[in-house]
Amino acid sequence: MKKILVPISFSKHSTIALQQAYSLAVQHNSILYLLHCCPAEHYNRPFDFGKQAYEDGIKNMLTDLFKQCSINNDKIDFQTIIAEGPVSHVLEKISISYNLIVMCRNVEKQSNTIVKLSDKLTYIISHSKCPVLLTHNYLQDFSFKNASKVWHIERKENEKEFIHSKLAKLGLTEKAITTKSIAQEKYSSSFWRNIINFSKSHNKSLLIKITESYKEEEIELIVFVMHQTNLFEQFIKNDIFSLLCQYQIPFIIFNKKKGE
Repeated sequence: MKKILVPISFSKHSTIALQQAYSLAVQHNSILYLLHCCPAEHYNRPFDFGKQAYEDGIKNMLTDLFKQCSINNDKIDFQTIIAEGPVSHVLEKISISYNLIVMCRNVEKQSNTIVKLSDKLTYIISHSKCPVLLTHNYLQDFSFKNASKVWHIERKENEKEFIHSKLAKLGLTEKAITTKSIAQEKYSSSFWRNIINFSKSHNKSLLIKITESYKEEEIELIVFVMHQTNLFEQFIKNDIFSLLCQYQIPFIIFNKKKGE
């Protein structure tokens, strides 16, 4: 994993994503690429750098943000990328050149409700040409190799070999991975059973049971496989994905290309 890409909007969540990406870069000896997208029209740009060129001002801001992460003086290389246009469209074009995109989603305290991802984040995930790690705002430190309880949410048959191969390259062993199928009939996890039952019945009383049964789990990573962009975009918007998003669990989404 040599090239990690982090979209930076200078929001709280993009800063958290950078901190997580920095930690992973240290672990995997990766190069960090900090991407900032700005409007083509100068009058729509959110910052004013006076006589300094806008690109130079943004580059300095990105460099300062990177330095805030490097408190241990780790020798991590980084590069800045400044592009015009919506971040979703830019990432769709350039993601094929990277090994991982790191982004952060907002997780609020559980309130027995379903909060779906934004349309922008949904588009980015489902159109990325490389894996996307979706962290959350409570995550302190994350390590693939130290994740001992990983759920693979299987949506199509024959995903296991693909997933095990991809995760092995990140330092994860097969024994850490448990496959959960949307179509399964027998359950060893109350948390997963309640999620599936809610997706079928939409019985709101199950939302409380889901939160209670989550406390019995110690899931450190959830893995998804994207086979087709439009179908995965629909899956992101459904109850199963949305319910899992409420909890403090990082996701990684792999794009399975034809022939893999």
